[in-house]
Amino acid sequence: MSDDAAHISRPIRPVKAATNSAEWRRYKDHLRAWKNARLEKQLDNIQAEELSEQQPSTSSITTSQTIKGRSYTLSIALPASILRNAQSNELRTYLAGQIGRAACVFNIDEIIIFNDDDQDETSQEIDHNPFSASEQLIRLLEYLECPQYLRKQFFPRQKLLEYAGLLNPLDAPHHVRTNEYWFYREGVTLPLRPAYITLFCR
Repeated sequence: MSDDAAHISRPIRPVKAATNSAEWRRYKDHLRAWKNARLEKQLDNIQAEELSEQQPSTSSITTSQTIKGRSYTLSIALPASILRNAQSNELRTYLAGQIGRAACVFNIDEIIIFNDDDQDETSQEIDHNPFSASEQLIRLLEYLECPQYLRKQFFPRQKLLEYAGLLNPLDAPHHVRTNEYWFYREGVTLPLRPAYITLFCR
C-alpha cells in the first residue's frame, strides 16, 4: 500500500443542489480511492495478525516436543495423628479420601506419613482397634491409588478397609475406565495353572 493511499481523507459529499458533473466525478473518484485505501489497510492488518498467530504456534510446537515432564518430585508430609481428630472409622475413612483427592488435584507425587505420637503404635486408643493411625491412613491411601478393577486382587477383605465403600473415586489419569482407550493400562499377572500365567487387565 502506497503512502499516498494511506493518508487519503474521507471525501466531503457535495451539496445536492450543485449540478456540476465534474464536481460529482471528483467526489466519486475520491470516495473510490478512500474505500480502496481503507480496504488495503484492513487486509494488511489481517495479514499481520495471521503472521503473529503463526509464529507462537510454531514455537509452542518446538517447546512441547522438548518438554518431557517435571524435573522434580512434589511431596507432602502428613502426621498420622491427623486421623485422631475423627471420632469414628467412617469419618477417618472419609478424611483419608479427602486427603487423597486433594493430593490428586494438586499433582502431588508422593505422600509421606510420619508418626508424631508419643504413644505406642500398638495402643488401642482409636475405638479400641488393634491397628495404628498411620497404618490405617497408609492402607486407605494405597487403596485409593489403586485402579478400581485391580483392587480385588491387591486388597482382600480386611478391617482397615471396612468402610472403603465411602471413598469417592480419584478419577486419576491411570484409572482408565472400561470404555476408555489409552496407550497402556495397568494390570496384574495371576497364576492360572502350573507353568501358565494369565494377565488380568480390564
